[in-house]
Amino acid sequence: MYSRDKETAIWIIGELKETGCNEILTKASVHKFVNVRRMAISAMRKINDKSFERALIRALEDENPQVLLYAIKGLAEIKSDFAKGKILDILQKTDKEYLKKACEVFLSEKDNSEQE
Repeated sequence: MYSRDKETAIWIIGELKETGCNEILTKASVHKFVNVRRMAISAMRKINDKSFERALIRALEDENPQVLLYAIKGLAEIKSDFAKGKILDILQKTDKEYLKKACEVFLSEKDNSEQE
């Protein structure tokens, strides 16, 4: 299957919020092509399933800023308990304002949920 076809298939899975394809998305999240990884992380975010937490945390090590952004937002939405350290690290190291903002949103939501 061509990379473009994989991207489209992964996008459809995300749009349908198809939880029966979680293993496919997890494998796609480490694909050699960045667009496949980006679409997989985006689909995970749309599905919003806590079972994706490990894959989303692993995606925080991706070199592509869009993959990082989708992973941070996905982790915020599933209210991850294990991503705080890596997100603090990204916040300190990145020069991209949109990543800093996503990190700050994650951390403030995390702080608010810990206070409740």
